[in-house]
Amino acid sequence: MITAASVQLTIGNVLAFLIAALAVAFVLYRTLVIVFRKDDEVGSEIELAPNRKPYLEDAELESGKLDRSLIFGLLSLTVIAVALPFYWLGEPGRQAGAEQGFTNRAVSRGETQYAESCTSCHGANGQAGAADVTITDDDGRFVASVAWVAPALNTVMSRFSTEEVTFILNYGRNGVMPAWGEPGGGPLTTQQIGNLIAYLSSIQLSEEDIQAAVDEGVRDRKREVILETETDLGGQLAAAEAAVEAINTRVDNGEVDAEEVAADLATAQASVDAVREEIDQTVPAMIDEFIAVATDPASVDPASPNYSAYLEWGSYLFTNRADGGVYGCARCHTAGWSYDALSAEDVSGQPLQEEYVQGGGAHGPNLTGGVERVRFPIAQEQIDFINSGSELGVVYGAASAPKTGGGQMPGFGGREDPDLGVIYEPLLTQEQIAAVVAYEREL
Repeated sequence: MITAASVQLTIGNVLAFLIAALAVAFVLYRTLVIVFRKDDEVGSEIELAPNRKPYLEDAELESGKLDRSLIFGLLSLTVIAVALPFYWLGEPGRQAGAEQGFTNRAVSRGETQYAESCTSCHGANGQAGAADVTITDDDGRFVASVAWVAPALNTVMSRFSTEEVTFILNYGRNGVMPAWGEPGGGPLTTQQIGNLIAYLSSIQLSEEDIQAAVDEGVRDRKREVILETETDLGGQLAAAEAAVEAINTRVDNGEVDAEEVAADLATAQASVDAVREEIDQTVPAMIDEFIAVATDPASVDPASPNYSAYLEWGSYLFTNRADGGVYGCARCHTAGWSYDALSAEDVSGQPLQEEYVQGGGAHGPNLTGGVERVRFPIAQEQIDFINSGSELGVVYGAASAPKTGGGQMPGFGGREDPDLGVIYEPLLTQEQIAAVVAYEREL
């Protein structure tokens, strides 16, 4: 259909050009006639005027002339009758082509707008980044400057509706993301916000890419845990790296000459490389074994000996850092998680936090202390809520513990845009959401 619309547009352009060319030629002709005085003399129209000339006889007018005129009219009607249906058949293609052309222009403008306004925080192509944010105390005094992780936007249409994305762009989010739209005091017009949304809609990930990112985040977290708890691996690596660092520090401080310790440094670095090689050879298999056990349907049963592995898998999904943490829950429900508060230091050089309280509440509400069991007496109700997310002003949860939605809790189960007829892929499978719910209900 789009091809048909393109052909029609080409034909229309050619006809318009021909008509314009004939008009220009006629104007030039009349100009030349006037300039070189080639018009007939004044008064000659008395002899040349059509109504003064002898015309055809009535016999000719009412026979051959009339027949030719009627035949020409019939042929013209036939051409119109045949051509109109074909023109009508091409109309859906022209409409689709016009809509697609409008969308393409909006996407192109939105891409330019994104590069100017969003890339510095959310990364190129919406692949996540970080924003410099100042942390202050309750009195407004400076505490620290941190790199606040800005989530990937290549799944934002799966998490929020178009109206919710528009609201966030217009008014900002959680005091970290600024307002960009005119209604919120920002610099962008309604059309520019619409162009941004058109661009974001064009870069959304496929289900395969989303699940690959989720799996990578889980594997990365399990790897960290293995190296933290396995002294045979994590401890050896830490010791080997400390030895290399100690030698380099002595060289940097001028205590020894680099050539004197070159052999020792090479030996220490070889130890690091050997431990890393062992890790690369053994840890992936350990992770595979863990995931196989944790995702076994039998492990879902609390009475199963592998239920702890199932909950552990749920905790890794909860704390997933892939793509700026968009697939997990900790970035909103765990204080300091979004800016790595354990590594960030305050003005006195101390860590902003000694530890994380997973689910303890941040921009999102507290989930610990059995709150979720009270708010959602049935686990499936909590699963349904995580699938769809919260709606602005809509109460959710049990009547004994109602909570009004702020519209900022994303949905993880995917969604459909009825206006565009587009289905945006889920961020988590139903099995993954159930594992997260099981973990949250144990907090």
